[in-house]
Amino acid sequence: GDVPVDNALLQLYVDGRRAAQTSLQLDPGAAATKVFGFTLEKSGFSSARIHLEDDDLLEDNDSFITFYVPENVNVGMVGDEAELFVLSLAVAAEGRESHFLLKRIPQASLRSASFLNFDVLVLCDVPAFDRQTVEKFKEFVDNGGGLFFVLGDNVDIRAYNNTLTSILQLPKLVDVIGSSAGGEGTLLLDKYDATHPLFTGVFETQKPEFVRPEFRFAVKVVPDENTHSIMQYSSGDPFLFEKKSGEGTILVMTTGFNERLSDISRRTIFAPLMTRILAYAGTSQTIAGRRFFVGDEIRYKLPPQDVNRELEIKRPDEKYDRLKPAITPSGAWIYYSQTDLPGVYELLADGNVKYQWAVQLDPREMDATPVALQGFTDNASTIVLQDNVILNEFVASQRHGRELWKYFALAAFVLLIVEMLLYREKGEVPAD
Repeated sequence: GDVPVDNALLQLYVDGRRAAQTSLQLDPGAAATKVFGFTLEKSGFSSARIHLEDDDLLEDNDSFITFYVPENVNVGMVGDEAELFVLSLAVAAEGRESHFLLKRIPQASLRSASFLNFDVLVLCDVPAFDRQTVEKFKEFVDNGGGLFFVLGDNVDIRAYNNTLTSILQLPKLVDVIGSSAGGEGTLLLDKYDATHPLFTGVFETQKPEFVRPEFRFAVKVVPDENTHSIMQYSSGDPFLFEKKSGEGTILVMTTGFNERLSDISRRTIFAPLMTRILAYAGTSQTIAGRRFFVGDEIRYKLPPQDVNRELEIKRPDEKYDRLKPAITPSGAWIYYSQTDLPGVYELLADGNVKYQWAVQLDPREMDATPVALQGFTDNASTIVLQDNVILNEFVASQRHGRELWKYFALAAFVLLIVEMLLYREKGEVPAD
């Protein structure tokens, strides 16, 4: 708008409880970002509402979000035993219960293994994958799982490019930097994206001081527009990059943990970095990636164990709608299109929350910027009134239609005259 906002109250409600608040100042036409800090009191599904104090337009003063916090992160690990052992030590919590449940998957049985019980898969220095396994990876990550690839010196670059990078739409592996034969490090850990969620709360300052790991070996990758370099080497090549796929995320580290390749496993950054990577990749589906607006159809693929349960949608107005799943060749699906209110919609199976969606008002409906008349009429079925139109007569004509009796009376009068002329021209008809 064209009016400044001064000290507007912005409040955060989590699961119906006010968790934080702050004030907001905005110049005309400007935007601002506010960060709220709060402690979540439970695991599982939660929802939050951001509320802006009342102004001239009340409808857009609330925004919603849903998220899921697992009790534990189930991690499946495949690959080099020595490097997986180092990773296990890094994420083990000393003196307290760990929230990571680690399970080894034999590389030989990876093709037939089920990933349903895992939140994230770690693929550490695996030489190659067959196409069927990579297709399973694709389905796993598209449905919200996380993949973490660690590229060591056993990786077959050609095999990765033929299957993994093409199916998962990852940037191709180009070459090898350095050597795994030992010697001095050729690369240092350099820049990183401090705004990425991986680093939230890790460092006390914006530019922390820590011993930079040295790397003797790395796989060179040229990132594309669909990938995000989170950390880089001193050469500018990515050390850790991310790719979003479906509702999940893929993280790729371009070197390994083996001491032949680097000394990162002996540096202080290693344990918090590995912990954050597994937590981030394993909970990538906690916040739905797609935004839903009022009127959008919600679609959800049901797990097989929920197909025969009593299914309901709990609406923002506390009403319930019964649901019946649609059975398709790809599985059982829920389709729900009665999203006529903004707020949180919950899918319940036998009374237990299975999923949540946040539905917002489309921001385009709240945009009060004037548009050109031509553009408006081209995109909407409208009638434009001119300045000289008498409004009450126009509205009456739209409600009751146009009066046509005058035209019919005129037509009848014309036909009567025509009939009289024809009779006159014909003359009197003699009687039989």
